[in-house]
Amino acid sequence: MLHVGFNTTDITVFEPGIGLMGWGIRTHRAESVHTPLAARSSVFVDGESVIGFCVVDLLVVSQGLWLAVTDRLVSDHPETGLTAANTAIVATHTHCGPSGYGHHFLINLSSPGYSAHVFDALCDRITQSLVDAWSARHPSKLRVGSVDVPASDGLAFNRSWHAYNKNPENTAVSFEDRALACDQSMTGLVVDDASTGDPRGILTWFGLHGTCVHSDRPAIHPDHKGLAAMKLEASGIHALFAQECAGDVTHNHRPDKRRGFMVGRYDDDYETAEFAADTQARHARRLLEHAPTAAAETVPLSVATSYIDFADAPADAAYTHDGRPHRTTSAVLGLTMAAGTAEGPGPLLKTPWLTKLVNGTKGRLNRLRKGTPTDPKFPLVELGRGLDGKFANLVSLRKGNIPAIDPVFGWIRKRLRAGDIADEPWVPQRLPLQLLRVGPLVIASTPFELTTTAGRRLRSTLRDTLAPHGVTHIVVSTYANAYVGYLTTYEEYQVQHYEAAYTLFGPSTLAALRTGFADLARRLTRERESTPSPAITGPPPRRVPEASFRTPPFLGPWPD
Repeated sequence: MLHVGFNTTDITVFEPGIGLMGWGIRTHRAESVHTPLAARSSVFVDGESVIGFCVVDLLVVSQGLWLAVTDRLVSDHPETGLTAANTAIVATHTHCGPSGYGHHFLINLSSPGYSAHVFDALCDRITQSLVDAWSARHPSKLRVGSVDVPASDGLAFNRSWHAYNKNPENTAVSFEDRALACDQSMTGLVVDDASTGDPRGILTWFGLHGTCVHSDRPAIHPDHKGLAAMKLEASGIHALFAQECAGDVTHNHRPDKRRGFMVGRYDDDYETAEFAADTQARHARRLLEHAPTAAAETVPLSVATSYIDFADAPADAAYTHDGRPHRTTSAVLGLTMAAGTAEGPGPLLKTPWLTKLVNGTKGRLNRLRKGTPTDPKFPLVELGRGLDGKFANLVSLRKGNIPAIDPVFGWIRKRLRAGDIADEPWVPQRLPLQLLRVGPLVIASTPFELTTTAGRRLRSTLRDTLAPHGVTHIVVSTYANAYVGYLTTYEEYQVQHYEAAYTLFGPSTLAALRTGFADLARRLTRERESTPSPAITGPPPRRVPEASFRTPPFLGPWPD
């Protein structure tokens, strides 16, 4: 018989003055708490089969944090049956949560530096939330459904509509109609009491960047996903609002000339976040009321999880742009990523002459780079090679002679010259891909933030294998179990705007992701529903002691 448990635990933790993660601006730091952050957990148990799913009010989940939590579950709470193979921890992507909780250098840049206090507290509280959810399990039935989130709601807009239009399957949209370039549905998993039929909780997926609250608001805040969950919790319903494919989706759709970037419906960011939360909560209530009739008390619970080395992952010809097999490359951050977006301008957009130079010389710059001539990305930093990487394909990171184009790069230069950065990749490259089946719903957990069209293609790949086996709904749960930036389609990658420049593993990354998930889908259909969760396959990430990463510690806020 199916049992489901829920828990909500406060995870509001930071050090005074620590950088808030997401906007990459040194003045965006924790000076107060506007609204607390939470970890919201659900655990599904049917016999020996167990699945854990936890949504945290953070920008991302670092791979080190996910591994630490799942290690703790195995060592200290083996009775739960929760492991790395069957437990997903996903982030709401709020840009107003603390930084400093990763074992890879890039995750800690906003802090600046690694905070053992933040990491340890998050690990403790997220672990406890999952354990408490397991302890609170109760006989339950499930319902799964989707509802429309119409463009007329004014909730979601495609911020990279020009790149979206490059995909041949899409109907081109204008700037005015970019709300039509988003997935206009919310999927929900409703958990009902098996005896009374009353709803106990809901898990929802809808892609919308956690950027209602901007970089000039120096306070801890969960943004719209956390607020939406709080609104349902006030009525006695456990609520987990997870991200779907939000890579190019935002609520910010109108310019604020005074503040210098795009903003949402209201001039007050907190009012805007409330609007976005109210809208999502309203659609979640529709799912609570109208999702299909409850399923049987026993449902298939199965998982398939694998590590893929995205520094050199195969991309099957069935999924590539030219029908030929390709491979991914070691992680490289593109130059135009430093331009940021219209809702969060980066240093290039703040330096017009540099932007003009970059845009006007892309062809000549690309002739300087080594590697595949079909890759239009000009490298800003080679993240996957550690200190053997280069800045702009010219300057060795080991020597620390990178230009201080803004305070963040200035801080990196100081840390490099001081020897504070270990000779490790700056991002994880052996990444977990995970399929969790809960009855007719399959959750594809991925560390990327996919664009709208990239998500559609991945769901199509999974549907081909899973639909004949009783799977009616598939969601792509992003910001899951690790974080390595964006993921665009091949066509969007050619444009090399922000999202494409932050697609770290090259133009074949989406094809490689589809290849990896297609293999997992075939494994999932072969798993016996009554057997324990299988082990993770593939090459595991390096398990290096925390001190060996030698990421600089947080010593205080950025200087003014």
